Amino acid sequence: MKQYGLLATVFGVTLAVLLVGFLVIEQVTTGGATALASPSPSASAALQTRGPTSAPGSRTPAPSATTMPRPTPPPDEPSPTPDASVAPGLTPRPTPPPVATGTVMDIVVPGTGYAFKDVPVNGTLTKVGAGGLIARTTRDYSDHMTVTYKLPLYQIPAGAKVVRVDVAICGEVSGDFWESYGPPTAEPTEDEVTPPGKDGCWHYRGGTIADTAAFVIIRGETSFTIDKVVYTITTG
Repeated sequence: MKQYGLLATVFGVTLAVLLVGFLVIEQVTTGGATALASPSPSASAALQTRGPTSAPGSRTPAPSATTMPRPTPPPDEPSPTPDASVAPGLTPRPTPPPVATGTVMDIVVPGTGYAFKDVPVNGTLTKVGAGGLIARTTRDYSDHMTVTYKLPLYQIPAGAKVVRVDVAICGEVSGDFWESYGPPTAEPTEDEVTPPGKDGCWHYRGGTIADTAAFVIIRGETSFTIDKVVYTITTG
């Protein structure tokens, strides 16, 4: 009987030890799983604020253009002050030298450079040579032809004061009737059915810049070749 009592006691003690061990193991297992499943708040914050980690051996991306430092530009240089007398985009013209008093110069107008013409139905104008002109009329009608020349003022040097204008009408003529005229203040004023001088020109001297008209008139069976008209100006 004593042996049975001892066995019962040993069995009870063993059962109690096993039960306590089982409870301890279950507690440890459950606590570890809970710790793994629910990280601490500090660990969660660390995971949220930490950026992605580059893989080993990968290249670090270059900074974007918006974050790269830019070189400091050099200080602005003072801009030149524009010339108010010159319009933008235009090259200033050089100032011509002054024309000396008493300067004499020739301005040549070709025969084809007339300023005005009055050609009747029985008249023709024909260009010849290097700027020459033939004025021709016939006896079919009695109307006359007039060819007028003027001094091209744009060829006079800027600032020049013209005090005298001489005119020479150079060419040749033949036929029924012709006449030529110089400026109204020149001497002579006209030539009628008169041959040119030895130099092949009719001369009219002493005119003024106020009226520089010089002209020829023909009618009948006449041919007048006008090679050129020479204006000789004198400054004062």
